[in-house]
Amino acid sequence: MAVIFPTNLKYQRAHGGIFREIEVVQHLASALPDGFEIYHSVITHNITNSYDQFNEIDIVIVDPIGKLLLMEVKAGDVAVRNGSLFKLYDNEERDISRQRHYQYSAMRSRLDAAGLSTTMTSCLVLPDYTFLDDHIVAMPNDRIIDTSRFKLIGHYVREFLNAGHGCNDIEKLRHFLRNEFHVSLSLDVLHEQISNTVHHLSDGLATWVPRIQAPEQIYRISATAGSGKTQLALSLLEESCVKMQSAAYVCYNRPLADHLRTIAPTRPLITNFHELCVEHYRRHVGVPNFLSADFFDQAVVSFIEQSENFSPRWDLLIIDEAQDFDPDWMTALCAQLKDDGRLYVL
Repeated sequence: MAVIFPTNLKYQRAHGGIFREIEVVQHLASALPDGFEIYHSVITHNITNSYDQFNEIDIVIVDPIGKLLLMEVKAGDVAVRNGSLFKLYDNEERDISRQRHYQYSAMRSRLDAAGLSTTMTSCLVLPDYTFLDDHIVAMPNDRIIDTSRFKLIGHYVREFLNAGHGCNDIEKLRHFLRNEFHVSLSLDVLHEQISNTVHHLSDGLATWVPRIQAPEQIYRISATAGSGKTQLALSLLEESCVKMQSAAYVCYNRPLADHLRTIAPTRPLITNFHELCVEHYRRHVGVPNFLSADFFDQAVVSFIEQSENFSPRWDLLIIDEAQDFDPDWMTALCAQLKDDGRLYVL
């Protein structure tokens, strides 16, 4: 038994013409042996003189070595006139011979473009009519399967496909007819999409937090890693530069401070807390002794003790990674915040 593609034909029984085509497909599947493949309603798309051209081939039959038979099924009223065969519809008639020519040419063009070489032939099936002894120039009578020959359609299909050579790449031909194609994920585009999405999501804090107004000018933002706290800090620092305000950003980890310096405005003070204490020690106490195991503790104690004498100088103070700060550290930092200054604790 032949294999049918697509496999969900029973869901496509929309009207009489399609119904008859499906009956032909199912009859073919029973009449042809294993190794044959039947493709129903194959759409071809070509570009001619910059215009799109679409054609639909009712049935494409592939034999075991990849030879093709294009089968046009015309159920219902047909007529022979002026040497041509016409399909009669409610409001129009269509030249079957011309239609088959377009279909053959379109399929040959698509095969050539895909680098597939194989023998291809065609036939016409009239399941509701008996074709008399008329001869027409458009097609030979032995390529027309009417009601008198329909029961032997499997025999005639194999006879039509008996001559010629098979396909040079039958697996590629199968992928071609099933519209299966391979794609490779572009990592550059994926990286850009992820970056844009992360930036978009992290913009939430940077967009809404600065719009919040509190009388005390103190704001505490508790959010998970990657939620946009850094974007918020950058937005606040950039705003301070536009307003010509003094600003400081103080975090716990030095790598974070080093990173922020590379992307933030140069005017604000950007540092981690212990680096700030070391610079204060160097200016007000003496040369730091980094060989001493407790030097950083000494620098912190000195900074806290002298914070009572600090002069307010910052319009904006951002304390990041505040969960790692001792309360005394934050008190010492806030001593340099102006009375009308803003404090953001992240």
